[in-house]
Amino acid sequence: MRLVCLGLVLILAVTPLRTVDDRSKDLALPCSPVGSLSIRSDQISVQEYGTQDFVLVRGRWKVASDPNRNSLPVANSVEVTCQKETATCREVIAVVYSNLDPKGIRVSGNWLTVFSMDFKIIRWTDTTVQAVAAPRAADIEILISLEHKAAESTTRETEARGAKGASAAPEKWVLE
Repeated sequence: MRLVCLGLVLILAVTPLRTVDDRSKDLALPCSPVGSLSIRSDQISVQEYGTQDFVLVRGRWKVASDPNRNSLPVANSVEVTCQKETATCREVIAVVYSNLDPKGIRVSGNWLTVFSMDFKIIRWTDTTVQAVAAPRAADIEILISLEHKAAESTTRETEARGAKGASAAPEKWVLE
């Protein structure tokens, strides 16, 4: 079995993996340390709770801008929680870096990790929640449409806070 798996790894090392089924959002990661894995992200979900004072968004970010500049792994699952009372949103995203990813962000082997970021809400209406974050190297915006049950995220690199080498082109993702 180990020899078969090793052979499969060598073949896959030069062959990009594809999703098992685009509609299911399953990603096949064969020959992982725990055997062949199929990874499924949460289905897209935008829900309001209480009297529209808490929003929960779940799904997977899919690149909507230049896929060659994508800085987010293909295998990801995101949860965004927004609270009107505190005027904050928190994005928590689990990612698996793998050979499915653009060359610029690939790592040796597969790497699972989690990131979180806090956002400040700048607009909350009956139909929209808009929140921003400003880490050192980028301005990031999350826009949630309560009306259409959809969300998008845009990152614009910046040198304004001391980072160097910013790109002028924004990166954009949509929730699926």
